[in-house]
Amino acid sequence: MIRGVSTDTRDLRPGSVFVALRGTRHDGHAFAAEAAARGAAALMVECRVATELPQLLVTDTVTGLGAVARAWRGRYCLQAIAVVGSNGKTTVKDMPATILRRAFGCGYGSDVRATWHAKGAGGSLEIVSPWGKFVAAIPLLGQHNGRNALAAASAALALGVSPRVIAHALARLKAPTGRMRLRRGVSALRIIDDSYNANPSSFAAAFEVLAATEGEKVLVMGDMAELGDAAASWHTWVGEKARQGGIDGLYAVGRLSRLAVQAFGARARHFRNQRLLIAALQQSLRPGCTVLVKGSRCMEMDEIVRALLPRRMRGHQSTNTVKPRHEELIRE
Repeated sequence: MIRGVSTDTRDLRPGSVFVALRGTRHDGHAFAAEAAARGAAALMVECRVATELPQLLVTDTVTGLGAVARAWRGRYCLQAIAVVGSNGKTTVKDMPATILRRAFGCGYGSDVRATWHAKGAGGSLEIVSPWGKFVAAIPLLGQHNGRNALAAASAALALGVSPRVIAHALARLKAPTGRMRLRRGVSALRIIDDSYNANPSSFAAAFEVLAATEGEKVLVMGDMAELGDAAASWHTWVGEKARQGGIDGLYAVGRLSRLAVQAFGARARHFRNQRLLIAALQQSLRPGCTVLVKGSRCMEMDEIVRALLPRRMRGHQSTNTVKPRHEELIRE
């Protein structure tokens, strides 16, 4: 019996079909043996691989995965929640999923509003809705995550989930990897790991969080990708915004990030590659300062976060990710 579908061997459950997707950073076909070792029941592939598992051969695994999803969805008459937007989709997606694991129901649309109260490494929402008033603790950084939680709570309320269950679930949220996750670094550094991706609006939200911290504040940034003709002006804006927001220092890597360094002025440094940047950080960062690490996915800013963590917490690079050397991503 097939018990599920997975595109990532790290979270594959025994009995699942492993779908071998091809991407710019990895090819799922290379992990067929790992999928088999983790208990996969079958594979969906674009070409046959060396394994004894049953293989479903398709022209395109992305299209095949979509066909499976459409067939499964067609078997049930369910209410659906759509999450869209330029950023924050993963965080918002995880919130209603956490709530709905605890309860499910049906209901009608609602007019839901809330007040955000920042506190420590998170905050709380005072939510007012047609189903009553309640307070939910949100263990995630930033008012923008309060807005994300409000969107998730609204969707859950419309599905008939009780305020008590919603508050209980939201209090147990965990920040997704690389998305405004507070981490402890070497020398008592406070690292705000927002390394997964970057665009102007998410930079603005991250600056709000950094500005609210005490002590020395440092921004470590990489380029923002896919901004088209506006790329230069947006990188200049990041430098200006960081300076105006009271950030004490800026360290940058990437061709476009040089513009942010120029806009920031004194106490900003640009590096030709990640290795030189990491070396400078390890020599210059003062104990107890707060470091925001952010850049587009192609800049691999998670490697900088890893270098600033205590050695026992650095772990190993995922076997599911094939990365080029960072120097190959920088073009002077």
